[in-house]
Amino acid sequence: MVSRAPTRSLASLLTVNRVLLFRRRHSRLRAAAFYIAVVAGEAIRTLLGRRTARAAFIALVRPSRRVRELTS
Repeated sequence: MVSRAPTRSLASLLTVNRVLLFRRRHSRLRAAAFYIAVVAGEAIRTLLGRRTARAAFIALVRPSRRVRELTS
């Protein structure tokens, strides 16, 4: 059986990086609005049962659970 953990890790890393990059390039208000929109979208996908969205949601709302880098 193939492990889906790397896919979840990659999805959460990509989502967090997208939010951090947006924060770096825009004002605080726009960055906050973008963060809320991404969290809401991931929350909806999590409720629909998508495990990659759950990993991304957890990484967004709990910075201590973020993946720092991908390991092979």
